[in-house]
Amino acid sequence: MRVYPGFNAPLISRGVNFSQNYTSELFEGTNELKFGFNRSTVEFFRPHPEIPTLTIQSGGSGSNILLPGSDNPYDYFFQDSVFHLLDNFNKLVGRHTLSIGFEWRPSFHHSLLSLIRDGRFAFNSIFDFLADNPFLLEITVNRQTGLAAGDSDFRRRYFQNEWAVYYQDNWKLTPRLTMNLGVRWDYFGAPSARDGTRDFNFVFGPGATPGERIAAGDLAPSQIYRPDRNNIAPRFGFAYDLDGSRSHPAARRLRHLF
Repeated sequence: MRVYPGFNAPLISRGVNFSQNYTSELFEGTNELKFGFNRSTVEFFRPHPEIPTLTIQSGGSGSNILLPGSDNPYDYFFQDSVFHLLDNFNKLVGRHTLSIGFEWRPSFHHSLLSLIRDGRFAFNSIFDFLADNPFLLEITVNRQTGLAAGDSDFRRRYFQNEWAVYYQDNWKLTPRLTMNLGVRWDYFGAPSARDGTRDFNFVFGPGATPGERIAAGDLAPSQIYRPDRNNIAPRFGFAYDLDGSRSHPAARRLRHLF
């Protein structure tokens, strides 16, 4: 492959991270509030999108001759931005160590993969190229209009919400036995289109049999998949001091010093 000046572009990868933590006393307990932000970006853009990809078939050599132009027939852009808010509250109540908290993760996705948006011409020989006689033209078209696809046909923007709440009780039943009881609920959400993004999925039509429903089906804009709201996770555990060393008065005083 030859390199032509002015037709090369780097693959750029960037990352941004930020976090903040705040701990305070609240209702005779301890509250920890955390905030974080993460953004990752990867991008590659064709320097001259107005020039299609041009190749000459090389016969049996296994590699094509690349004419002036970018060898990648697409632009590529991928960016995820995730916010993270987390709050944990802990409090001692008699024999109980109570913990309760919640988590929120809203995320924004933006991507572009403009596969053969600008066209790709293939020629059998250099003479066919000089005669403007390609044997192959590949270009992506809009399925509704039949016209050449534009950036809006390739770009995808989504928003996704994720939640979680939990409650846990570490209950010291005896000086030697501690029970751990809790429950957590997670909602991972589903990507929802934003900023004009259109996703078309197959939707079954009316009919008495699966074949009739498929025959009457059509493409329609819809959510990529349905969210699951049944992610409930119970927690159970216990700890037992077999020889009693952890519950001995001298050991308790030593732990209190540290």
